[in-house]
Amino acid sequence: MSSGGISPVGVREPDSVPPGSYVGPMWCSACGTAAREPLCHPCRRSCVPASDRIVGNVVVRAPYLHEGAARQLVLHIKYGGSPRALSVLADAIAAIIDPSTTALVPVPRTWVRRWRYGIDPAKALAREVSRRTGIPVVPALRAPVGGRANAGAPRAQRQPPAFTARGRVAAGAVLVDDVVTTGRTINAAAGALGGVVGSALSATSVRGVTSLLRTADPGGTWT
Repeated sequence: MSSGGISPVGVREPDSVPPGSYVGPMWCSACGTAAREPLCHPCRRSCVPASDRIVGNVVVRAPYLHEGAARQLVLHIKYGGSPRALSVLADAIAAIIDPSTTALVPVPRTWVRRWRYGIDPAKALAREVSRRTGIPVVPALRAPVGGRANAGAPRAQRQPPAFTARGRVAAGAVLVDDVVTTGRTINAAAGALGGVVGSALSATSVRGVTSLLRTADPGGTWT
């Protein structure tokens, strides 16, 4: 078996898993217990459907709230590059994507964090969704080399990366990210593209994040 990620129970996973296909010993992709399906029954029940949300200038659609097994799947991707977690969440995203979508634009991770964890979660998700839908991935954003990590930081202290555009995108393109919390990152990505992209797909979104409304400040400061 080729080298790949380490499963939650210590079994080495293959480098890639075809859509809807699981090989080797069966275990829950979230908690690691024995299971006949990608998610065990308790973990499947803990995946709470998310509603579409407006965060700033972007409409975000995610299959799940960022809690329970869905949160664990995101963490397995973000910090472990789990192909099985990628497959489960890519299936879920592909099931809710608008058929009129013309391109998938991943929100890139900073170079330092890509190097540290060996994966760019949004790029990996976009590629897997593309494999399922045939919608092309367009790497139209460039992330800075480094920057302050937002994961685990209080919401009020989170700062978005300073993205820059590396190409143009056509109408109908959507941003792709692994999780939406405050919405600052997804809006910074949309802003770097000149406001052309107004929709995003995310594996999960945080409960209660309904909008980041602009204040009465003429400068449009985020609330």
